[in-house]
Amino acid sequence: NYVIQHVLEHGKVEDRTRIITAISGRVLQLSQHKFASNVVEKCVTYATRDEKRQLIDEVVSFGDGPNCALLIMMKDQFANYVVQKVSYL
Repeated sequence: NYVIQHVLEHGKVEDRTRIITAISGRVLQLSQHKFASNVVEKCVTYATRDEKRQLIDEVVSFGDGPNCALLIMMKDQFANYVVQKVSYL
């Protein structure tokens, strides 16, 4: 967790990209975990513009109605912090 966050903040671009690629497709799942949600927040913060777009698209386009990822995340005790981070972009 802390090592991954450090790499996202201070690492090489290719290392950041590798981490962001690894969480792609799992943003909802990871955001609901106490420690993994911190990594997702850092990914949103330090991602390139295209990577941010990809992460945000995953949140807003997954499911519909009560199964919408965004609604699930807004109500989750950890994932709501990821939603807040995204809303500041």
